[in-house]
Amino acid sequence: MVSSFSGLVLQSYAQSQDPEELREEVAQSPNLTDKQLYHIGIKIWQNQCGLWNLPDNKSGITPEMKQETTAWEDDEGGNSFALMGAFQFIWYPQEGSHDFFEDWPLVAKELQKKGYPIEDWILGPCPWKSREEFMAPENFEGDKMTLLRKVLTKKPLVIEQTRLVAQRAEEALPKILQAIDEDETVKDKELTKQVVTERYRVVAATNFYAIMDYVHFKGEGILKTERNDLRPNGWGLRQVLETMDPGSIRRFHYSQLAYLKAFIVAAISIYPDQDHYNCASRYVTYLNFSSW
Repeated sequence: MVSSFSGLVLQSYAQSQDPEELREEVAQSPNLTDKQLYHIGIKIWQNQCGLWNLPDNKSGITPEMKQETTAWEDDEGGNSFALMGAFQFIWYPQEGSHDFFEDWPLVAKELQKKGYPIEDWILGPCPWKSREEFMAPENFEGDKMTLLRKVLTKKPLVIEQTRLVAQRAEEALPKILQAIDEDETVKDKELTKQVVTERYRVVAATNFYAIMDYVHFKGEGILKTERNDLRPNGWGLRQVLETMDPGSIRRFHYSQLAYLKAFIVAAISIYPDQDHYNCASRYVTYLNFSSW
């Protein structure tokens, strides 16, 4: 059963929150079990591979997904980087453009700290400088990458990678609020922060997987380098929360489902036409997937 929320109550609640209390509260919730983390992890892993219709359990892990735990990306903005792990974390070579948030070294260090077999060579800059180097048989099919794919797809490692994605999602709201404070183009910063806080809280309470997947896929929306001519304002979580249509939420009596649908519509609207199908297929899973 989806419960109803009063927008006025939520706004008052947001107004009463001290920023430090908010940071502490968000950092402590939700408490996901390892079973839930694994369930969510498989779905995000499938999303990264464009496989939205597979069962979200162990039987939904395909050989293609395992192969994609080491991949390479050349984007239209001149960024070239490796994609590592079940969720294709970004790993940059030392040289070249670094416009997006690089998360693989942080993930690798955390996994190594917890005692998993992550070798030291993985902790520094990506040793390959191009797709050609990365995909060369002696590298892609070599002992190092073959072993890495095997390690990173084991259940305990998938759980730990998902835990780190959840942590980033939990920490997103305080970062967004700080970015709003520092943004001179925002006319009413307090109101903007209240609205963003309300929307984050309701979407997160409805299906935290949606927040996790979107932040991992498109970021918090706080880096000035993460925008382009087609999307000059950016495409991260902040932009989605600010773009959500209050009219559609109001028409459906401020229900949690209304917030979630508005979140999905806003996420789709940020992208140009050629990306609509792929993104929409991913975002629709926010409605029909639950880890509970």
